[in-house]
Amino acid sequence: MPSTQDQATFNRLFDSFKTQLEIQTQSPTWWSYMATQVTHLDGQLTLEDFVSSYKEAIDTFTQTDYQNALTDLLKTSTYQEIQVYQ
Repeated sequence: MPSTQDQATFNRLFDSFKTQLEIQTQSPTWWSYMATQVTHLDGQLTLEDFVSSYKEAIDTFTQTDYQNALTDLLKTSTYQEIQVYQ
């Protein structure tokens, strides 16, 4: 996966993801889903807190974080077929 080794590829894909996310956040349906599936009316995580922490997570996400997440997700000891679209 080139995005794990090449910073320019990672940046391009991550920028594309952020653009897609920005478009999704314009949809009331997306916010409705977030409000009902991620946060709870009487829960400790309010929609405002979610938005703040989600934005911080996006703003601070790095290629190293990406590599670490993939290491946790992909089990090299088992056979897996992965399709990556760029």
